[in-house]
Amino acid sequence: MAGEDTRENTPATTASSQTSTRKYVYKTLPIFDPIYYQRWTRQVRQAFHERKWTAYLNHPKPEEIRDPEIENQAISLLDQSIPNPYGGIVTRCSTAADIWTVLEEHYAKQSIEDLMRLKNQLSSTKKTANETIDQYIDRFNNLINAIMAQQRPHQQFETAEINSTFIYNPQSFPL
Repeated sequence: MAGEDTRENTPATTASSQTSTRKYVYKTLPIFDPIYYQRWTRQVRQAFHERKWTAYLNHPKPEEIRDPEIENQAISLLDQSIPNPYGGIVTRCSTAADIWTVLEEHYAKQSIEDLMRLKNQLSSTKKTANETIDQYIDRFNNLINAIMAQQRPHQQFETAEINSTFIYNPQSFPL
């Protein structure tokens, strides 16, 4: 018949057409920040999962055929979240899996030095004379968040360590 769509209803075409009509919790990804790499990857996985694109974060098996439209959308979604200072390392990537792998290779490795530096900053954190208590608490919380962001879920920063640094550090508050 004239004007009838003759495409097969394959999973690839179905997924492509659903992508543009569904409403997603993650319409865009959060901006990539290496300090919060672990959190960012979790949000990316959630965004890809709700689109049923999780497979696009991994390199395809030799027999696997992927929808080029979804691949381009996946690349765009990832690329939009990476600010220019970090974008240089992914410019030659041709798939979402390539981008994911390059970022993982550069930022997933927890640096012991970074963690030690942040913990040292935390232990030597002192309220300055021209700083309000709210500003001090914000600065303290930012350091805690940066430490926690460096860690994997099974390495959670001890609450006792946080409390001892914040409450029991007599040099924290100048008199």
